[in-house]
Amino acid sequence: QTVRLANASLVNAFDAHHACMTDTHTSALCSASSFPQNYYEDNWVAQNALTLLRRKPSGQPWFLHVSFPGPHPPFLVTSTMGDSVANRSWPQPVDGKP
Repeated sequence: QTVRLANASLVNAFDAHHACMTDTHTSALCSASSFPQNYYEDNWVAQNALTLLRRKPSGQPWFLHVSFPGPHPPFLVTSTMGDSVANRSWPQPVDGKP
C-alpha cells in the first residue's frame, strides 16, 4: 500500500515506516503524513484481530490471543496522537530515591 506525503508524492507505506524506525526520524519519508492511523502498530493489530473474530468458525471452540506491540521505543506516533498532546506540560519523572 502507499501513503501520500505532505508534498503530494506517493510512497510505499512500509518504506516510510521503516525510515521512521531506522533513520532517527530524519528521512524525508518520515513525516506525520506518512504514518496514518491505520498503520500504527496497535491499531493494525486490533483491526486484524477484529477481522479474525468476524471470520471465526461458528459452533466450534475457538481461541485468539492478541498481543499489542506498543508502547515501547521507538515511540512512533501518528499525527493525530502527536496533536492530542502538543503543547502540554508534563511533570518531571520521580525515581523514588530520597
